[in-house]
Amino acid sequence: MEPEFIEGDPRVEADRGAVAIRRGPLIYCLEAPDNRAVALFDVRVDPGQQLRSSHRTDLLNGLTVVEARGAVPAEGNRPEPLYRTAGSRAVPE
Repeated sequence: MEPEFIEGDPRVEADRGAVAIRRGPLIYCLEAPDNRAVALFDVRVDPGQQLRSSHRTDLLNGLTVVEARGAVPAEGNRPEPLYRTAGSRAVPE
């Protein structure tokens, strides 16, 4: 089974711009507990890249992991924070 990037229906607003990885009947995704060093909203991947899968006997009595290259923008290039003090942002007139 080869892994592939998939995306949700673009009519579902919460899924727009997001991708997941499918390998057979399983869906893989990034999770915060496994990626504590980055904010998941900032992670970017190229869905055109080749995915790599391998079986790891040292994890949970054996499981298949899927790997992809991703990137996190430099601190100065990140979008605005998810939450901020009300009124701290200029409102366009």
